[in-house]
Amino acid sequence: MRGLVQDLRYAVRQLRRAPGFSLTALLTLALGIGSVVAVFSVVYSVLLRPYGFEQQGKLVVWHEVIEEIKASTPIVPANYKHYAMFKTRAQSVADAAIMQPRQFSVSPDARGADVHPSVLHGLATSSELFSVLGVRPALGRSFLPQETEAGRDGEAMLSWATWQRVFDGSPAAIGKTIRIDGSLHTVIGVLPRDFRFPPLDLMGGHAVPSGSTEFYQVFVPLVVGDDIKNEDGGEYNYLAVGRLRPGVSVATAQAEMNGLEAANRIANHLSIHVSAVVSTLKVEANGSISTALWLLLAATGGVLLIACVNLANLQLARGVARERDIAMRAALGAGRARLMQSALAESVVLAIGGGALGVALAFATVRLTVVLAPRGLPRINEIAVSWPVLLVALGVACLTALLFGILPALASLRVDPQQSLQAASGTFAGARGGGLTRRALVGSEVALSVLLLAVAGLAARSFGRVMTQNWHFSADHVLLAAVDLTSPQYGKGLNPTAPGATADHSQDRSFIEQALLRLRSLPGVTTVGVTSTMPLTGDSEVEVLSRPDHPASLGMAPIANQRLISPGYLTAMQIPLVAGRDFDEREMTHPTSGIISEKAAKAAWPDVNPLGRKLGRWNQQFTIIGIAADARINDKPVKLAYDTGSEATLIFSKTVRRTGGNPCHNRCCASCGCRFFRFRRCCFRRSRFCGGRRLRNVSRATASTSTIW
Repeated sequence: MRGLVQDLRYAVRQLRRAPGFSLTALLTLALGIGSVVAVFSVVYSVLLRPYGFEQQGKLVVWHEVIEEIKASTPIVPANYKHYAMFKTRAQSVADAAIMQPRQFSVSPDARGADVHPSVLHGLATSSELFSVLGVRPALGRSFLPQETEAGRDGEAMLSWATWQRVFDGSPAAIGKTIRIDGSLHTVIGVLPRDFRFPPLDLMGGHAVPSGSTEFYQVFVPLVVGDDIKNEDGGEYNYLAVGRLRPGVSVATAQAEMNGLEAANRIANHLSIHVSAVVSTLKVEANGSISTALWLLLAATGGVLLIACVNLANLQLARGVARERDIAMRAALGAGRARLMQSALAESVVLAIGGGALGVALAFATVRLTVVLAPRGLPRINEIAVSWPVLLVALGVACLTALLFGILPALASLRVDPQQSLQAASGTFAGARGGGLTRRALVGSEVALSVLLLAVAGLAARSFGRVMTQNWHFSADHVLLAAVDLTSPQYGKGLNPTAPGATADHSQDRSFIEQALLRLRSLPGVTTVGVTSTMPLTGDSEVEVLSRPDHPASLGMAPIANQRLISPGYLTAMQIPLVAGRDFDEREMTHPTSGIISEKAAKAAWPDVNPLGRKLGRWNQQFTIIGIAADARINDKPVKLAYDTGSEATLIFSKTVRRTGGNPCHNRCCASCGCRFFRFRRCCFRRSRFCGGRRLRNVSRATASTSTIW
């Protein structure tokens, strides 16, 4: 140990004598190690960190495939009847639960008070969900089977954060009531602080844009009607989660489910062919991001390897210059182990210093990543430099020291003391051999650099294609805010099953009309529109497009994503009309017209002009008045159908100022006090700070709305 300390002290003195080399080596290692640690922090948080469920590897999610529409819709959500069949008859499934993602308006039960609810994401779920996950409530209990029956579903469970926010963390919250979508629910349980259920895509294969595992805040019982429980051909609208029995693989479970699907089709004489697609919960939650993250980690590993090769080359050059010193130590009796230890000591000192700087750089990089990362990155709220990551950083630093220090250390063993000491001053006996090694290292470094440049070029080319493709909408100078009208003054709003609920949306519509009128009068606002779902938010409200004049067989009719919009929305988002006209104000109150996208028009009317023809949806008929361009909702164009509606997301666009015009620099943001990072979050795909604060003032002046989100 004493000899090691002496070698380390000697290495520090040698590095202090060469400040240029030392600084270059430390910065090189800091960048290499820092990039690896930062990317691994993301990989660990997103892909490797367990969710805390009991035997997480046994949890699976299944979707279904309808062969007749597979070309346009490869995967559809689960069907309730098929879920019940798998749950009771599949021997590979120990237990299962079914759920529906929803958005709730939540507020304390403050009678007589003008309470502004919060809009929270949640799940309507069967009673088995938490037992399937192996999670016990921190307070209270879980749902009972009878609480999923109509009329007995007045219970709710809250996440830890919602419990803290609504009830200030009081244990007395159990048994109290809150308003969810305008109706009273009794709080029966609070989930543990570390409970994280990943947001899942109904259609499968994509990460949910929220990215946060604290996405679901409220849980209520799922009530399913008898007609849906016995429906085979429709109602593919659920998420199903199951736990496999010990020793059962995902492939075995999928094969058994497909056998049950085939038997069900034969027994019920179905005209459609349905199969199941089973994947683990971990794979389903990560979507397609796993491959990209692993490739990014491999790329940063390649950068670190290049840095190691470069430093090894520099160390070899320094070793040639220090041959006489090494020969002197060998002549004085230093053994081969001591010489190698002395040579490695310098690499260890550099690796420790570079590793410390790299970890500091990783902390800053991870914080910046959380701010700037796309919303579709799963578990973004959990990304941090944790203890497992620091242990990996220590291992990377040690491995780095070996990678760039082993060759110089081995080279020191080849020094012949007699030959080196007898050589003339300024000449080095090992220069020739060392030159061959250095040339080999330079060649490998160039090869690795070319490989990384090729990968970077391909990535840049792909990114360029993404940035230059026509999305058929423009997010420039667009602000958005969301409004929820489910407080009591709106007749219980959107929940038709709530006590006292009415089908009359006149109050909702009145508020929307007043809000739009006031927004149009704001300085700098050019266009105002309403929509139920923004672009690039994935598939939702998928409905069958039926032609009354040309009925299609079951499973053969095209399907499309339904959107409720107002007059002006297409103009606000700069979604061009290919043919026909936009909605007018009269069609907000009497929705009898529809607009479809180009892909929807080609699918439903491949050989004729759809303008003026009837389209059937929701047991209603709409007259096609326009054809819009294919605005994207994910990574590819899909079929869209637009109707007029009242509940939606408010958006408005600002005029371009002479300053170049980010809307966040205008008067809107002066009212909400945006700062540096908030400027970036005010744009279309980010937060609602600007639009939300400005619209809150509008809403309170018009109709005392619930929550502007």
